[in-house]
Amino acid sequence: MSKTRSLSIFLRMPVWAFLVALCCTSGVALAAEDKSPGQRVASTLASFTNRAIYNLDRDQLLAVLESFLAERSEVKGLVITESIDQERLLTYFRRGDEAVYNQPIPEEILELKAYTADSSFDGELIGTVEIYYADETTVLLSAEERTWIAANPVVRVHNETGWPPFNFAEAGKPMGYSIDIMNLIARKVGINVEYVTGPSWSEFLDMIQGGELDVMLNIVKTPEREKYLLYTPPYADNPNTILSRRDATYRTIEDLYGKTVSVPKGFFYEGILKREFPQIDVLAVRNTLESMKAVSFGDADAALGELAVFNYLIANHMMTDLVVSGDVKMGNPELALLNIATRKDLPLLASILVKGLAAISKEETREVQQRWFGNAHTRSFLNLPDRANFSQVNFILQYIAILFAIILVIAISAWIARGRPKQLTIRDLLFVTFFIFTGLIVAIGTLVTMLLEGEEEQSRIEARKFESLNLGLEVKQSSNDLTRFARVFAQTGDPKYEEYYHAIVAIRDGNQAHPTEYSRSYWDHVAAGNVQRDEGGEIYSVAQRMIALGFSDDEQEALSAAKRESDDLVNLETISMNAVKGLFANDAGEFLTEGLPDMEMAGRLLHGEEYQSAKSVIMQHIDDFFTLLEWRTTNELNLVREQNKAIIQAITALTVITIGFAFYAFFLLKRRVVSPLSLLEDGA
Repeated sequence: MSKTRSLSIFLRMPVWAFLVALCCTSGVALAAEDKSPGQRVASTLASFTNRAIYNLDRDQLLAVLESFLAERSEVKGLVITESIDQERLLTYFRRGDEAVYNQPIPEEILELKAYTADSSFDGELIGTVEIYYADETTVLLSAEERTWIAANPVVRVHNETGWPPFNFAEAGKPMGYSIDIMNLIARKVGINVEYVTGPSWSEFLDMIQGGELDVMLNIVKTPEREKYLLYTPPYADNPNTILSRRDATYRTIEDLYGKTVSVPKGFFYEGILKREFPQIDVLAVRNTLESMKAVSFGDADAALGELAVFNYLIANHMMTDLVVSGDVKMGNPELALLNIATRKDLPLLASILVKGLAAISKEETREVQQRWFGNAHTRSFLNLPDRANFSQVNFILQYIAILFAIILVIAISAWIARGRPKQLTIRDLLFVTFFIFTGLIVAIGTLVTMLLEGEEEQSRIEARKFESLNLGLEVKQSSNDLTRFARVFAQTGDPKYEEYYHAIVAIRDGNQAHPTEYSRSYWDHVAAGNVQRDEGGEIYSVAQRMIALGFSDDEQEALSAAKRESDDLVNLETISMNAVKGLFANDAGEFLTEGLPDMEMAGRLLHGEEYQSAKSVIMQHIDDFFTLLEWRTTNELNLVREQNKAIIQAITALTVITIGFAFYAFFLLKRRVVSPLSLLEDGA
């Protein structure tokens, strides 16, 4: 539209129309000033799609949108309309991780908050962009899930009386970390919770199996329970530990052989101890507090339970004679993870809970953690891969079946090649016997070779795990050393500490060789003057080492995140160390502006809340890395061990078959060869 035409229309405009236009213009201005994330995204889309809208080019529109929308999962739906005929040029919505174009947008997405922005080209309105926006805390329920909630507005959830700080009750009021997480989920998805308080853990398990309960909180996933429960992802990691009397401590599960261990009846410990550790006598009691009392009163030597629960109960019940003395390692890291579970006949409820849990923000999680654990850190939940399963029976049956199939095919082929004789000659009989013996021996030899390779693979996995742990510890130690030297330099101004600081940064970035013996106490000895610095070791960066050691993508991301956060902290430490020298950053970020040394500023930066929070984030990522590494390597080792066990059993089975066939061959040859020869000899 030309400027002359616009002016002509304006001059002929009635007063009322002018006022309406003014109001509309004000409305557009207010919308433009809307700083909400959804409105900003809508405005951005309207801006960079304007040429494609102007050209009415759907292909160009799709091309410019695909990469943008792939990175904006919060944009759940999109409608682009041109302004001339009000024709829709493109529709889009997200179904899980899938992008769907030019299909009707589902009703549940249309119910989300919508943001609209005008698209202009050369000052002319050419179309509108409307997005349906939902951040990570918004729950998108399907029509089927909303119908289920309408039909089942109240969900029955288990509440224990004595499992603090996760799940307990005071004066009949449900309390704890798990309760707060469940309440957050309920608010987000729109369900009402009826807490069932009073029964013991084993009674709760019976109730959910009998349909008297809908949801179990803080429950560990086991194969037995998966037969009747559906699980959400874990929402907390609570290490399994050993509780002992202070005068008789036990550090490992093996130390408890021949001892009596108390556990709450129905807890997963009870089944595992009875099934996998028959050397331990199990005393099943009503709850965790009773299991602790059994140790205190001498009825049991130790108790198994969760670290946070033991610490809470020891403090609140003044059980000063007890101490957490060791950790429980049963080969499955999943046994430390707490989940929410529903009955298998409630798949829609399971889906609703999964979405509600995913919608809890990091800030909300931190707030609940702070409420129940204070400064003690409860690790955020990781997307751990499924356990690796290996069927020994299937392996043995398949191997033996393949072996005999090969022998049978060769034998039948030879029989056909010889004209299908009704009875084998002595020569053929000897050939067949020799062939079967050879096949069995070769098969056993092949299995022995596989067993040796399996043992070597197990050694390789353990060696890589050791090196991987060392790399994680190196990142952790380097972060702590950087903090220490930055703070010491800020206090003393001694340039040697700044030199050590920069050396550590250069070493882990791969710009300087590692010391020959780079122990975790190396820089302590250097700072004390007991060890001379050396650069006779390898040169590698953390990223290079991760690739060389075969880290999984998640492990690389966790350790890389720790390294990135630590590098970001280097910026803060650099500012503080330069402040000690009286150097400050100019507009270009270079420390060239001179002034008076600011020791107070340096100390505030290195000891402030921002710094402590950043250190916590670094250690969080490193903890996540250790969890992921332990999970993967345990899976790999378990897989190799199970395969080796299956190979040993297959060797045993083939050995028995070989011995049995030897007896059969002996009697067969005796009847077909030895006995006739004896008769001929007697007749002669």
